[in-house]
Amino acid sequence: MRKLGVIGSFASIFGLAIALVSFNQPSNSQTSSNKNTNSISGTTNAPVVQGSPGATININPQAPKPQKSFVLRNPMTGATLLVGVPGVFNAKPKDHICMVPPGTAIEKTGRIFREQTVETFNEVKILEGSCAGETGWVAIETISYE
Repeated sequence: MRKLGVIGSFASIFGLAIALVSFNQPSNSQTSSNKNTNSISGTTNAPVVQGSPGATININPQAPKPQKSFVLRNPMTGATLLVGVPGVFNAKPKDHICMVPPGTAIEKTGRIFREQTVETFNEVKILEGSCAGETGWVAIETISYE
């Protein structure tokens, strides 16, 4: 039994030595060329890595930028309730039109509801998703321009 323990110890040390030697040897791609070449393409904010000689960065300023639009993002609950009647206390459950998922594109109709002097609701048209085509009122703080 003691021989097995000694043989196991030597096997572990031998395996560790092989692993360290193979880990420190350069790979075939590094031995064939000392030059590390990287290529990065994009429109803006291309990352630059230090210690990368021969790095090529191609920036195309003419590439189309994503178009911003209005979307619904409710910071409290995620989904936004679309109602048929504006106002915090005016909408009853029968006036609920749809629960709109966060990030859904909308179009503002231009109609604004004010409670006293504060703009609280905007009328919007839902452009995508399960509520697409519906028009109703949403709380102004749920509208984001992204």
